[in-house]
Amino acid sequence: MVLKSSYQGALEMKQYARVQILNANISPKYARAIGIKIKGKTIKEAIKYLQNVAAQKKPLPLTKVRKVAHKKGAGVASGRYPKKTSDAIIKYLKQLRANADAKMLDTDAFRIIHFVANPGNRTKWSGYFKAQHGKRNGNPKIRTRQQYIEIIAGSIEAKDNVKKARLINKKQIPKLKTKGSNIKQKTKPRDVIDFKDDNSPKVSTSANITDFKDDNSPK
Repeated sequence: MVLKSSYQGALEMKQYARVQILNANISPKYARAIGIKIKGKTIKEAIKYLQNVAAQKKPLPLTKVRKVAHKKGAGVASGRYPKKTSDAIIKYLKQLRANADAKMLDTDAFRIIHFVANPGNRTKWSGYFKAQHGKRNGNPKIRTRQQYIEIIAGSIEAKDNVKKARLINKKQIPKLKTKGSNIKQKTKPRDVIDFKDDNSPKVSTSANITDFKDDNSPK
């Protein structure tokens, strides 16, 4: 089964390596933090860094998470040592390197240009029994969500060339007029037409009130 890549720029690059993992049972919080840290590194550098994290030699910075303990003398404000997630991503990086070797690509020059960890499928309830109201041996029912991982390695120069080509094509495409473009045009003020006739009798506004009295009126 061929999966659609979430990174559309890779489709325009001729030389790149990609690995996709469905339903990875790892922590999404640590997976995203690892992706931020290893992005821009070579595959060899990323594997070495994660090995140090798993061995608790270097902490993984958690910049997007609050209420995490500080690491004294580590050079980071807060971080942890996620061994399970680090070991899993090391395995995925080795698969990525194997895919690059199968394409006869230079893995030493390639760097990780894309890393994504999105929510995957949900598993069934663990420890679910209807008669026990969702509990088994005192443990509540838990429904976990697995992760979809995609890692792409390629040349940074090729990535920059793709961006430049996109900008050039975007400037060459003419903008289409929308339906409401004519409605929003400014209307000119209408000319005021004077409907008064010059030959019409003029009424004096300063007429004396006594001129309109009736002669038969009582004095």
